[in-house]
Amino acid sequence: MQRPKNRPLTRAEAEARIQGMSRRISPTERETLIEVWTANAELLSTLILSHEPNMALAAMSESQRRWKEGWDHRGTDQALAMCLTPKTNLSVREKAALVLGQRNDKRSIPILQTMLSSSDPGNPLQSPKAVQAGFFLARFKDTASYPGIHKLIARLDNAEQRNLADVLAMMADPKSVILLRELLKNPYQGTRSHAALALGRVKDQSSVPALILALTDGYSAVRRDAAWALAAIGDTKALPALKKAVTAQNSKQVPGHGSRGAQEMARRAVAALEKGKPLEIARDWRGDPVGMSRF
Repeated sequence: MQRPKNRPLTRAEAEARIQGMSRRISPTERETLIEVWTANAELLSTLILSHEPNMALAAMSESQRRWKEGWDHRGTDQALAMCLTPKTNLSVREKAALVLGQRNDKRSIPILQTMLSSSDPGNPLQSPKAVQAGFFLARFKDTASYPGIHKLIARLDNAEQRNLADVLAMMADPKSVILLRELLKNPYQGTRSHAALALGRVKDQSSVPALILALTDGYSAVRRDAAWALAAIGDTKALPALKKAVTAQNSKQVPGHGSRGAQEMARRAVAALEKGKPLEIARDWRGDPVGMSRF
């Protein structure tokens, strides 16, 4: 059920939404959701400050959904900031920091730093929070957090490392670039693909040899993204390798990304470099900008 724009649900609409949920919920959770979903902006801010953690967390989630829909969030921002104190329940405090971090509110930085430094890679509940905290701290360009972000990435599994490649691109410091080049050697092809795109965003000239090598990767998506990265960097030393990639036949393909896609990107990269006009953003090829939309 779609929420009507810019107004809370009525109780009947909230009950209908609950009936359509795929999981069973307790009577207490049911009443919590109804109260949150039907709250106006002022009441939602009050619920965020609730001493009941489940109510506060539900109100924060509702606040974030409304923020994504373009509602005025200034009132809830202040309520969220008031949840960042040490006296607040830990889960509520961390949730408030993540919501504010997504809204580019720097008041979240101290809590995000704590979430990053205290993360336990063996705890599946902590790792996603640390990844999100690392992403927001990188976006804030909080240089004090860079060593912690680097350590986090080294501890993550392949799928999680893929999500952190864009974080390294945003940081764009020398050690981040070195780590991105290391991720080009990762066993997981999705991680290698994202690392190639991230190096293209950084436009690091010293990464050209590693990206040229990636043009011979066994997976078409990696070859395609390496070609785009080389075109984004704009170094004509990559032209011979890109021209060879236009006609190369490699074996492994990713569903939806065949060899012809990689070859077409190589062809476009050659044309861009010969004209002296580097490709600027992955939207040129993939239909959407490279980013952390999954966070």
